[in-house]
Amino acid sequence: MGTRKKRNESAMAEVIELPHGVPPEWAELIAEAERRGHLEFHGSRICYKCAKSHEENFSDPEEKVRAGVFAWLILVKGYSPAAIKLEVNVPRRTPSDYADIVVYTDDSCRTPYLVVETKRVDVSKSDFRQAIEQAFGNANSLRDTKLALVDCGSRSALYAVAGYPPEERHQNLLGTRDDLPKEYDDISRFAIIAGDPEHDIRPLSAADTENLVRRAHAVIWAGGKRDPLTAFDEWSKLLFAKIHDERHTPNGQPRRFQVGRNEEDKIVGERIRALYADAQRKNPSIFSEDLKLPDDKVAQVVRIIQCIAFTQMDVDSLGAAFESFFGSIFRGELGQYFTRREIVRFVCALLEPSDRDKVLDPTAGSGGFLLETLIQVWHYIEQAYAGQPDLERRKYDFAKDCLFGIEIHEKLGRICQTNLMLHKDGHTNVEVDRSCLDLKFRNPYLDPEKPIFTLVVGNPPFGDTVRKGDRDHLGDNELVLRQGSSAG
Repeated sequence: MGTRKKRNESAMAEVIELPHGVPPEWAELIAEAERRGHLEFHGSRICYKCAKSHEENFSDPEEKVRAGVFAWLILVKGYSPAAIKLEVNVPRRTPSDYADIVVYTDDSCRTPYLVVETKRVDVSKSDFRQAIEQAFGNANSLRDTKLALVDCGSRSALYAVAGYPPEERHQNLLGTRDDLPKEYDDISRFAIIAGDPEHDIRPLSAADTENLVRRAHAVIWAGGKRDPLTAFDEWSKLLFAKIHDERHTPNGQPRRFQVGRNEEDKIVGERIRALYADAQRKNPSIFSEDLKLPDDKVAQVVRIIQCIAFTQMDVDSLGAAFESFFGSIFRGELGQYFTRREIVRFVCALLEPSDRDKVLDPTAGSGGFLLETLIQVWHYIEQAYAGQPDLERRKYDFAKDCLFGIEIHEKLGRICQTNLMLHKDGHTNVEVDRSCLDLKFRNPYLDPEKPIFTLVVGNPPFGDTVRKGDRDHLGDNELVLRQGSSAG
């Protein structure tokens, strides 16, 4: 009896010594699984007591991870050990392959439910990606498998397998090991949850953001099926809805701007249209028209950009991503040429704007000069008021109250407004469908009789001819000629 007790105490000490990065609670789970008879230790060997007993070398770092997952499946998620097998031979895999853990739908172990691939805790990123492919290969070969889990202790990924193409790796990502349902319950319909450190949206690099934005716009444009301006307008509406969702979804709630598991395009379209309508009510100054894209296109775009946290990106990365995108789209498809960013940056730096300025761009376009002014003033605020408690408030106030623009092209003006909204606001100060020659504006701060601006910045379209009585150019103004001159 004393010998048996010593052996157990020695085994328990070894069990608790897990590799760094493995969840610490797994040591307790392994110990509890041994106490309940689901695991046995014989020196450095571990024996799994499941549908078919299996023994391995526990000193192997990967085995410690598998032991933790095995104990977790039984004790936390409630799966029967009689419905679990280890080292399951996978048919049609060459060379012969074995699945680390397979959970079946019942104790008869006929229909696979979950295939698990475990790796050591210090596995490289490339090896983890390879493990994902191995898990999918095993799951697809075993047939009828619903889920696949890849776990290295410090990192895990849960995928839906059934109902998706064999090569799909994005739309079927359900989350981490924690998203595995208990005792075969239904899987959560939505994977993106606001405020969840593992399952919420994240900011991406400028290059990755630009790539996804281009892909989304290409889906709408459809190679020329829709004219470029209409395509870009519809894209801006979806971006408008996305920003609203990022800012107004409470923690713990699924974000509306996402495609749920096995969700039909019609359901996605209805939800996004409702989200867009909410955004319109919140910001009626930008879009008055409904979203016109068909449901399948809406769902495609949502799938592409649902993972991006636009409002969490720093202004420099966001500006770089959208400037490149805007420039190519308008230059290549609409014949619009925007001022190069290097020139915009130089002009704004030459003016040395500060948070005390009121800035106007009378020909705002997509908002390049206003955004560069915003970025430079924010950098100034961060230096001039470093450490002060109201620093972020100063930045917000400048964006909201000190940037103004006028843009004659209605749809281009919407893009400018959306662009400013991405960068923490200021969109309500852009007057659309007006020119700088107008006398009357909806925004009282633009009244030429009450000038408030300390800086005027921009690049007006030179070379145009303005004729007397031309309402498109003059708006509600009149062209008054000097004596002796003639209309051009």
